[in-house]
Amino acid sequence: MQKVKRSWLMNASMSYSEYRELLDDLLLANKTTGNDQTEERIEYAKLNQKRMKRLDKATMPSGHATYKLNCKVGVMVITEGWCGDSAQIVPWYEQYIDLYQPEVKSYFILRDDNPEVMNNFLTNELRGIPKFVFFNEDNLDVLQLWGPRPEKIQQWFMQIKVDQPGLTKEEYSFQLHQFYTTDKGAEIIANLNQIFSGLSDSFTI
Repeated sequence: MQKVKRSWLMNASMSYSEYRELLDDLLLANKTTGNDQTEERIEYAKLNQKRMKRLDKATMPSGHATYKLNCKVGVMVITEGWCGDSAQIVPWYEQYIDLYQPEVKSYFILRDDNPEVMNNFLTNELRGIPKFVFFNEDNLDVLQLWGPRPEKIQQWFMQIKVDQPGLTKEEYSFQLHQFYTTDKGAEIIANLNQIFSGLSDSFTI
C-alpha cells in the first residue's frame, strides 16, 4: 500500500494560513512559488491571490454532511501559488474542512520544492496540481487520491479540447475559469462529500 512519509509532513508542509501568508509575502517582492519567476507566472500568481481571497469569503453550497470518519485522517495538499486550478479548488476545500471535518489536519506542500513528494502522486504520469492525498495519520497509509480537478470539470475540459481544437492556451484557460465561476464550488464539494463518505462509518447532516 502506498504511504506518506513522516518527513514530508514534518519538514516540507505548512498550514493553509502559512501557505497564504507565504504567497502574500512573495508577491510583495514581485515573486511567486517555484523556480520559474517569469513575468507571466507572477501575473498568474497575482490573479490567483485575488481569486483565493474572493473564494475564502464565498458561501458554501448546500447539501453536504459531516461524516464520522473511521480513522484519523490527514490530507497532504500539493500545490503552487501560480496554479489556476489550485486557486479555484483549495479555498473551497479549506472552507469545507473548517466547517464540516474540523478534525482533519491539512498539510500544504509546494510541488516544485518537493519533487520526491510530487513524483509519488502523479496523474497519468503528469505532475498535475492541486493533488490531495488523504491518509491515515496513525500508520500513514494512503486512503484516497483526488485531483488535479473534479471529475465533471475535467471531463468537460477535455471535451472542450476535442470540440474546439483551435483555441489558444489562454482561450482554454478562460473557459475553464468561467466554468469554475459558474459552478460555484458545487462539483468540488460533491467530490469531497464522496471521498469523506467513503472514509466514514456514519454521518450527521
